[in-house]
Amino acid sequence: MKKKDELILFIIAFIIIFFSILAKPINNLDEIWNYNFARNIADGLIPYKDFNMLQMPLLPIISGIILKYTFNEIIITRILAGFLCATIMLLVYKILKILDFKKELAVLITGIITLLMLEYYCLDYNFATLLIVLLIIYNEIKFYKRDKNIIKANIKQDILLGIMAGIAILLKQNTGILVIIAMLANKLFFIKNKQDLKEYLKSFLFRLMPILILIGLMIIYLIYNNCFNDFVNYSIKGVSEFSN
Repeated sequence: MKKKDELILFIIAFIIIFFSILAKPINNLDEIWNYNFARNIADGLIPYKDFNMLQMPLLPIISGIILKYTFNEIIITRILAGFLCATIMLLVYKILKILDFKKELAVLITGIITLLMLEYYCLDYNFATLLIVLLIIYNEIKFYKRDKNIIKANIKQDILLGIMAGIAILLKQNTGILVIIAMLANKLFFIKNKQDLKEYLKSFLFRLMPILILIGLMIIYLIYNNCFNDFVNYSIKGVSEFSN
């Protein structure tokens, strides 16, 4: 019954969000930029080397692959935006539920947030990063409620959270760094003794390992495509000069 309720909520959120996006004129620069990044990748161009891009390339790569094997039209990215943002709203509901909000109140709050955000929904790395942040929050709460011990290291849990944080930095570098810092450091506030410190260090390493692996894979991708220096110029040095 719980899964059925969540599926119904997701479908309703998707319908509301998708038709809201569909009704908009194509004049949102973020939407146009993100579609064009994906279209360029679908057409075989290399980010940073063949076209200018400030953010990390994971979202354009994913959406570019989908465009390549479906239809290379902006309607596809609008459908993807509907799925992305509806999933965000589902996670808001699930977080409220795991925090013991009554179902009716959780649905009401989720609905209000959905409607308040209608003007802004699009396929965008900020929404993708928000999805990852909510996934981390939901799983942190779920693991704590199950184990009743926030310090305890758990290989599967910590690796899963590390993968999520690694994905966050591959979506947007500055926000991703903050997500990683928060996810690696949040247990520090609960250390009370030497045993807690040992557990924290084990958890820290299990979380850090997949982050470094994902960053390493992205560096390999950039070097393989001979665009690492261009990436540094745009995505690292360029961030301080970005004005619009």
